[in-house]
Amino acid sequence: MKKVTTLTLLCAFSVSGANAANEINVKGKIVPPACTVNFAKGSDDLDWGNIPHNSLSATQFTILPKKEASLTVTCDGETAMSFTVSDPYKATAIAGMRVGSGYANGDDANRIFGLGLDPVSKQKIGNFTLIGTGSSYDDIRNDKSFGVKSATDISTQGFTTHLFSEHWGIPVTEKWTILKKDINIGEAAKGKVLTFDFDVVPQLNIISKITATEEVNFKGTAQFTVSYF
Repeated sequence: MKKVTTLTLLCAFSVSGANAANEINVKGKIVPPACTVNFAKGSDDLDWGNIPHNSLSATQFTILPKKEASLTVTCDGETAMSFTVSDPYKATAIAGMRVGSGYANGDDANRIFGLGLDPVSKQKIGNFTLIGTGSSYDDIRNDKSFGVKSATDISTQGFTTHLFSEHWGIPVTEKWTILKKDINIGEAAKGKVLTFDFDVVPQLNIISKITATEEVNFKGTAQFTVSYF
């Protein structure tokens, strides 16, 4: 009722023609920082080249040499970010061996990405995993810890702290963030240039699952979704 009454009074005042006031209109738009996302090391495509069929193991998965990749976010103002990953080839992923002596990565079905199917045997070729190795915000390195929470959690605080030395592989069920250095409360770091480093490690199925009569191409994709706050 108060809103309707006020409008009525303004209309009556305007019609009277006495000392009509000019308007001051105030408006604007609050926009998020303008950011670009890319992978700084190498290119978007990491290529392991030709793998001899007879180099595959008969009894266990063959872990290929790691390649490095860095997710780099560059913004025009200080911001924090988190990211999730998804896998368009998830149905072709098969868990293999743990990479290194840390926690779950290539051996965990939730922390691997598919490499496709053998065109003859129709067996799963293998997987690759993304193992976090370090981070930075502007000129500050944090190679000790990073933040983790459920991918469906929309809050921007309360990240659980994980250590890079634990060699976790990122799963599709989590979001990760860069943490402030030497802070024990899981606080996300802010900066204009944010980087998160990974080891990308593929592994191939046992030799009996991969055909030897023709070339077998493998390809996998990790799709990153970056959020700013």
